Amino acid sequence: MIFLKRNIVFILVLWQGLLAQTQELKVTDTLQASWIFKTGLQSAFIIAHRSTMEHLVTGYPSQWELTCLNTRSRHFSDSNFSVAPRWGISFTASNLKNPSALGYAYSISPVFDFRLNPYRKTPSMLQASFGMAYITKYWDLVSNNKNNAIGTPLNGYVRLRWYYRLQVLKHWYVEPGITFSHMSNGRYKNPNLGINLLGVQAVVFYHSSPFDKPQIVRSKQSKSRSISRYEIQTIASVGLNQEKLNQSLKTVGQWGWSIQRRVKNYAWGLGIDLYFDQQYQDLLSQNGLVRNSLDLWRSAAFLGYTFHAGPISFPLEIGYYFFQRTLADEPIVNRLGVRYITPRNIILHWAIRAHYAVAYNFEFGLGYSFNKQNFKKH
Repeated sequence: MIFLKRNIVFILVLWQGLLAQTQELKVTDTLQASWIFKTGLQSAFIIAHRSTMEHLVTGYPSQWELTCLNTRSRHFSDSNFSVAPRWGISFTASNLKNPSALGYAYSISPVFDFRLNPYRKTPSMLQASFGMAYITKYWDLVSNNKNNAIGTPLNGYVRLRWYYRLQVLKHWYVEPGITFSHMSNGRYKNPNLGINLLGVQAVVFYHSSPFDKPQIVRSKQSKSRSISRYEIQTIASVGLNQEKLNQSLKTVGQWGWSIQRRVKNYAWGLGIDLYFDQQYQDLLSQNGLVRNSLDLWRSAAFLGYTFHAGPISFPLEIGYYFFQRTLADEPIVNRLGVRYITPRNIILHWAIRAHYAVAYNFEFGLGYSFNKQNFKKH
C-alpha cells in the first residue's frame, strides 16, 4: 500500500536523522547509557466526533502498553534553551470494546519523551508517538458494513501523552497521565472516520539509578541573542485520498508559508496554505461550479503552536478555509505532525490533515527555513 510505504519511509528517515544529529553532538550525560522498560494500563473512551459513528461506542476501551526507553540525556542547545529528548519504541494492545465491529488494535511506534518543566523537582513530561496500527476489524460490505470508522487493517497511529513522574519507592516510579490517540488510514480508503481515544493512564517501571537532573545549556553565542525571534518557513507537500467507496485515489497538493515567534522551546505563529485538490475539483466540475481556473484551488489561514526539541518539532495548527467555491468539507481544517530540520535548513515534513477530527490525508513534504538554525553541541 502506497500510504503505508510512505509512512514507514518517513519514520525511518526521521529516526535516522535524529540519530545522525545526536551523533554529531557533544552529549552532556550525567547518567550512563541504559534502557528501561515501562508497562502501563489505560482506560479510555471513544470520541464520537460524528453522530453516524455513535453506534460503534459500546464500552470503554482499555489498553496495555510496553515501552522501551533510552534514559541517556542528549541536550540540544537551540538559541537560549535546550531540551533533552529521550527516545525509544512502544507497543500497545487495545481492546476497543466492540468485538464484532472494531475488534482489537495493535500499534508499534517510535516515541520521544520531553521534559516540560526543567526547573521543578517533579517532572512534567510530554510523550509523542508516530507509528502504525493494525486493527483486526475493518469495513467490509458483507461481513462488517456498520464499521464506518476504519476502512483498512493497516492505519497510521498518532499518540500524545502528558504525564507526571512520581517516585514511590527507592527504585520504583509511577507515571499517571492523560493520553490522546488517533488511528486512521488518512482517507486512503473509505470509510475512514477514524478512531480517537481520550483516556487516563498509569505506567510503572523500575530504574536502578537516579535520573539525571535536567540542565539548561547556553552557549556563549546564544547569550547575546534575544530569547524570542521570528522564523519564516515554507513547506510543500503531497498526499492521496479517496472521496467515496471504490473510487480511484486522488492527489492532494499543498504549499504554505508561515511566520512564527519563537520563545525558548516553543513558538506561536500564523500562516496561509494553498491547496490543489483533485477530489475538490471533481466535485466542482460535477456540480457546474467551475467558472475559471481560480475555482480549482482553495486556501486556508491558520494559527499554530509548535513545540521544538533541537532539530525536531511538533506542529499543531487550526485553520479556516477563507477561499473555496463550495462547502464540500467542514470549513475548519487542522494539522498535527512532526518535522525535522537539517543543518542546511531543509525541512522534512509529515502530518495528518483533518476536517473537524476526520482525517483528510497524510502529508509528505519538504520545506525550507529562512532562519539559520543554530543547534549548538554540548
